[in-house]
Amino acid sequence: MLKPKILAKFTLFLILAVLAPKLTSEIEASIFFVNHFELQKFFFKDHYLLPITPWPGSVKQKIEVLVTAYSSTIEETDENPFLTADESSVKEGIVASNLLEIGTKIRIPEIFGEKIFIVKDRMNKKKGKYQIDVWFEDQKKALEFGVKKTYIEILE
Repeated sequence: MLKPKILAKFTLFLILAVLAPKLTSEIEASIFFVNHFELQKFFFKDHYLLPITPWPGSVKQKIEVLVTAYSSTIEETDENPFLTADESSVKEGIVASNLLEIGTKIRIPEIFGEKIFIVKDRMNKKKGKYQIDVWFEDQKKALEFGVKKTYIEILE
């Protein structure tokens, strides 16, 4: 199997071979390939490949936080335990945060690896800003999760 960079160069060569009659001095060619499980987009200009935009999934910032867990019970939520703060239904991959904007995508790599979570809920105001609450379907699993000190990766 070809390495991603070799495959990208080969793909670029094929694109240029087809487009060669229409080329100008500055050429925009978008190339997509997988490199270490991340999509990367490159700009072709003057025979060099340069990154031009961060991709969804690229890390914007890392923040140290406490990670806890919650489930859809009245004791742990408000009167609508199956609705999040943005009025969507709870599901796997949802987290609550008072620090991050609704819709922010994050990873918690030390605990969940490459899994991506979306901030869709808020916590009680007495909780600190540097705490993330991961939603679990099962209350027992949420309680067993406990409290973990780690960091989150805020994604582009």
